[in-house]
Amino acid sequence: YAVVSGKCVVALRLGTVAGPSPQMRWDLAFNAMSCDAHQKGVVTVYNPQAKRPWLWLPDCVDFLSSLSEKKPKAGIHYMWTGNTSFLEMGRLIAREWGVPLVVEKGHERTRYDFEVKRCCSRFHRVRSLDKCAKEMRKWLSA
Repeated sequence: YAVVSGKCVVALRLGTVAGPSPQMRWDLAFNAMSCDAHQKGVVTVYNPQAKRPWLWLPDCVDFLSSLSEKKPKAGIHYMWTGNTSFLEMGRLIAREWGVPLVVEKGHERTRYDFEVKRCCSRFHRVRSLDKCAKEMRKWLSA
């Protein structure tokens, strides 16, 4: 419909949004791992090989704010900061906090991936996973 309507259509496909917020979603992988590192002194990873695109909340805010300044091209815009496995995410968070990483076995049967593929879509990536882990640690430690 978007192509034949003659209208300029912009669709946003967000990764799972993570990061500091007044109404934190502690059930999301990045937030949960960061919270565990802070409160329990350990990062536990389930489904270590599963991948997810995730979006750092400040990156999301920056991009959405920029829409009022410049008109985006028509099409689907995939917005993500990282497209990493839970194992890679857990390693980086554990390293940032200086805590052990525990990989729970037996959850692989529930694995499913949402891996973003580079194709004709537009990508918006600003911060590295390392920088996000540092920002989250600073926020949680305040």
